[in-house]
Amino acid sequence: MKRRYRKYFIESLLSSDDAIGIKEFWKKYTIKDAIFNVASAWADLSVSNLKNGWNKLWPDIIPCESEETEPVSVEEIVQLCNNGLHSEILSTKEVTDWLENDKQDGGFEILNDEQIILNVTAVEEEEIDEDVEDSGLDLKPLTSHSEAEAMLSKCIDWFEVQEESNATQVLLLRQIRNIAAKKARESKNQTKITDFFL
Repeated sequence: MKRRYRKYFIESLLSSDDAIGIKEFWKKYTIKDAIFNVASAWADLSVSNLKNGWNKLWPDIIPCESEETEPVSVEEIVQLCNNGLHSEILSTKEVTDWLENDKQDGGFEILNDEQIILNVTAVEEEEIDEDVEDSGLDLKPLTSHSEAEAMLSKCIDWFEVQEESNATQVLLLRQIRNIAAKKARESKNQTKITDFFL
């Protein structure tokens, strides 16, 4: 589950605007984004994964014999990172260390009241500035993958504040936006010479 979440996190990072760096992405990565990535990772789990997860706690239970989805491998995450534009070439050891680094980490930062207020007000000011800059849309007859991703992001923002909105529909919209983001990312990758040979 954790590896699946981290895979979705990396995909979110790679599909973010190329102009922003990793630190800016972290500042804009909200709890809501994390929750939707967790929901996507949870949706990828099969029933047999959940049933077989009890084997460590209750070894005497009969294991489920249904089809089991393959876990996300370290190599898959390494390839995803190395295909992105944000990072240098990463080794398998670096990715493995990243996947294992939170065993000792509490997962949170202790802030005092003043630091919390500063962080919240800084984020609100950035959002207002971005809204002013993003007010003009240039529509073209053919929509590129990047444009589709941007439009779907705006659609999600609009739909989330509507009365008819529910989490399932928002998750579906986010999954569609992730498809556009993946296609945009793949279209930016340079074709390797080995891709021409089968």
